[in-house]
Amino acid sequence: MKRSWIIGLTLALITLFTVTVGVLAIGGVRSNTYKQAASQETTLDEATKQELSQRALRFTLEHKVLSGTPQVLLARDLVLDDLLGLGMCPSADIDPANEHLAIVVVKADVDWGDVQGQTNKPLEARRFGYLLYILDSTAPGSGPKLEVASRFGGSFRHILHDPSLPDDVPAGAPPGTRQVDKAITLDKCPPIGKEYHTPSGQVEPPVNPTTVVEKQN
Repeated sequence: MKRSWIIGLTLALITLFTVTVGVLAIGGVRSNTYKQAASQETTLDEATKQELSQRALRFTLEHKVLSGTPQVLLARDLVLDDLLGLGMCPSADIDPANEHLAIVVVKADVDWGDVQGQTNKPLEARRFGYLLYILDSTAPGSGPKLEVASRFGGSFRHILHDPSLPDDVPAGAPPGTRQVDKAITLDKCPPIGKEYHTPSGQVEPPVNPTTVVEKQN
């Protein structure tokens, strides 16, 4: 009797262990599958690149340009590493696995004083040299899903593949201040649909050097 009870308990534990390992393995496969899909860049045709570039320039000119002429540095498909490098997780609205989402980076000397959270700051603190947009290539009349500002471009090194871009540090920071690396890994992200959504119009985070504005159409 006692021996049968022990055998039954042992079998139950083995079954539980097997099921647990199976669930974890499936989760790992799903995670790897998502990462693979979201990291495969979709080639944009020239007409789409041109349209995205013009939209990004139009959004840039809605800010006050302090000097020079805004210039598009990059217009391509959005991939997972773009978001993770910015310290952001995929969301239902901004999902790199969506082949219609694109990323555009514009170099421009702009006053971001018209953005909530920047209005009352001195010019030195609200002046940015690079703007990044995430756009839906299938919705030409829509605004950006996301707009990110970088002071000197350092936050966009991984996107522009330009390690020479200077660190992004807050205006007035002591000499020698280093940029904080915001990059994260996918395992730190919640499942899509479980994340916290920033209310429309709010700035996240509300501090420099890299400022993010999420657009909700």
